[in-house]
Amino acid sequence: MPVNVVVTRQDRESPHALVRRFQRKVQSMGIIQEARRHRFREREKSRNFRRIQRVLALKRRALYEKLEKLGIRPRRRGAISLK
Repeated sequence: MPVNVVVTRQDRESPHALVRRFQRKVQSMGIIQEARRHRFREREKSRNFRRIQRVLALKRRALYEKLEKLGIRPRRRGAISLK
């Protein structure tokens, strides 16, 4: 929803007063709050992508449990390859 905020300079008005009036108008309309709310919005992941992630997580968990039973623990995160 694009919004245009227009503020025209009045007679004998300083540039600072004009900017201050513009900021007040933008703040009262809630444009900044709306932009901040949508700033870090993530898109929904596809069904197939979620399924693949679940399968990989199950494989990773099974491999980790197998290594733990053998007494071998990975030293750092991502040290185990699934191939």
